Amino acid sequence: MMLQPDPTQPGLWTNPAWKPGDAGTFAVLIGISDYPYLKDGNAPQLAENNYGLGQLAVSALTAYRLFEWLRDQYLYAPGPGAPCQLAQCWLLLAPTQQERAVMKDEVLANTLVPTYINCRKALRAWYRSMAKIDDEAARHSRAVFFYSGHGLEVSHEEQILLPTDYLEPTGGSLNDAVNLGAARPALMELKVGNQFIFLDACRNDTPELRERIVQGDGVFDQGLAHMTNPDCNLMLMYATASGQQTFGPRSVDKGISLFGQALLSGLKAERNFALDRQQVPYSVQWSPLHQFVGTAYNDLLKQYKSPLKQRVKVTGEYDDSFAVVTHIRPDMLIPAVPLPQERDIFFGSSDDATDSAFDNEINAYEMAPNNEYFGPADDDPSSLVDEDDGPLFEIYALSGQRLWNPFSGESFALSAHDFFGRETVTAMWSNARLYRVGTNEPVNQPILFQKVARTPDRIGYQVSFTLNDKGLYWLELTDDRTSYALILPCITDGIRPLFVAEFIVEESAPGQPFIFSISGLQLSLSPDNEGTLQAAALLWEKYENYGAAKATEDMDVNFLNNLVYGKMRDPLSALIASIILFRLGRTDKLPREWLENLLNWFPEYADTPVLLNEYLFRLEKAAPNEAVYQQRTGDCLLTMHKRGLPVTGEVISYAIREAGALTEGVNKDNQPSESLSGTLAVLKNARQFFLPGGLFTAFSGNGDALHELRVNWHLTH
Repeated sequence: MMLQPDPTQPGLWTNPAWKPGDAGTFAVLIGISDYPYLKDGNAPQLAENNYGLGQLAVSALTAYRLFEWLRDQYLYAPGPGAPCQLAQCWLLLAPTQQERAVMKDEVLANTLVPTYINCRKALRAWYRSMAKIDDEAARHSRAVFFYSGHGLEVSHEEQILLPTDYLEPTGGSLNDAVNLGAARPALMELKVGNQFIFLDACRNDTPELRERIVQGDGVFDQGLAHMTNPDCNLMLMYATASGQQTFGPRSVDKGISLFGQALLSGLKAERNFALDRQQVPYSVQWSPLHQFVGTAYNDLLKQYKSPLKQRVKVTGEYDDSFAVVTHIRPDMLIPAVPLPQERDIFFGSSDDATDSAFDNEINAYEMAPNNEYFGPADDDPSSLVDEDDGPLFEIYALSGQRLWNPFSGESFALSAHDFFGRETVTAMWSNARLYRVGTNEPVNQPILFQKVARTPDRIGYQVSFTLNDKGLYWLELTDDRTSYALILPCITDGIRPLFVAEFIVEESAPGQPFIFSISGLQLSLSPDNEGTLQAAALLWEKYENYGAAKATEDMDVNFLNNLVYGKMRDPLSALIASIILFRLGRTDKLPREWLENLLNWFPEYADTPVLLNEYLFRLEKAAPNEAVYQQRTGDCLLTMHKRGLPVTGEVISYAIREAGALTEGVNKDNQPSESLSGTLAVLKNARQFFLPGGLFTAFSGNGDALHELRVNWHLTH
């Protein structure tokens, strides 16, 4: 399918065979490697503070290769009654000189530089083109968005995409970026049936950036909730899990980003991709594409001899997990390109410490449950206590105490070092602080450690632990850079959850002062729990690893239903099962009355009013009453705040988003009550420090700021 440059709009390529008003596929492709104002940029004046962000190597080339595929090979032919040819494509590139050398001049001459202003113009032009199509043509039309470059995720699923002129020193702002999460509601107002979004960007940030409240720009004008198209299928694929980084080669001769390589292989049905061959042309479908990209990405990492495990994530609002992304004629199938053998990749943010770490093969490893690179901590020369003997030792959550190991009689310092394998990690846990949520009082009770799994070089950690006493706790950990808070729900009588904290130890660059810091901290339920908690942990792990499509395909949804039904016995497992069913869209297995009972019977859980509000909003989205929704949202947030702190990261992200929506709707004729104002303020503050990614709520930031968050949450509730 040939595209031609449109002389009326720089960066726009149009199919001359397409007629305005007809159904079509409308695409925006953005690739940014050159960030002139960031670290090592070529601008005369660099940003005063680059927040650790630097240059990328192959992001522009990755988007360029996607453009070539779209122009030359993309096909969507559902049938003679529903034609949908490629219509328009906006191409925005900021390549390095090395990337330019392998791109065709005629393409480069018709691209748009992806500055903040140009990104907004292109995205709005894309939106207007789709909005002009009549309803019937739009129903058969499709939207495609691809971005490769620097990204941040300050709040859950609020991906911030950074333009090439980010942090321009004479007038730029931290918020001069695209907030795709904020743009999603407007996209779902379109009548365009299927919308595919691919994000090849990091989903982490830095504590310093988090405290600056980076919100970005939602780009599009948004209407009220009832304007959402209930038939819209918006499907989004992330290159990595929340809070994590993505990877690419250091040079163009090694190819495009690893996510880009895996994605293109799937779109071209290479490497034994599971094509739907029931009819010609064959179909590349969304769910098989997701599973293939995840596997192919990790195969590429192994080819680079990297012991990393990457989780490709999908999310969105869609009913059809097997929607056709592209068609392929039998004659279009080609052999796969051999995988590269050299190990020469780097994180999405080019940082000296990270690059040096890779050069020395001590790079930070991303963790996944049951990762083959994880095993018992048996690489330390010291002997270890048998894991099956129960908790190895306990640490009281008070700074500086050194205890004797009650199980072995050894000194705490020796047994703890044997256990953790690093003195810095031992110190972080031995200096932990524990507070009871609701009273804000420090608690002197032991943290009982069950086991540690770690990568052979002691970079990646999974630490399993529990607490003895009933209650809702705030566990505070600190490294040399920042502080972290983990919310531990030990609420139900007779049930003591076993938690697992996953994190990565960051290495300092050679020759630099030693600074101990961790990244990627997440808290979940350990699969070593028993009974319903074990089932909830395993089901959450499966959902996290495979996404909604795989869960719908493989999970025992009836078992999730039974966990919710058995809420009297184990409300925490019922809450987790409710969240999974909610995300799967299986409201048939999640009756409204059950959620209401979960809300009414267990007032110690602050999650349930917010979850019920989201549930009702999804059910009513075709024709909700905006005033009723706003009143109910305010009431639910107040109920949440009175109860305490939501224990799940999923629900507190809903609360933060709902609070933002209510705050935006405030005017002189619609002022919130004093109580609600306090709740909205504390949620706005929580947004700065919220650490997305894990099952349970987590925060990170300056220690004093976290202390203020904890105190204010208690004082205003």
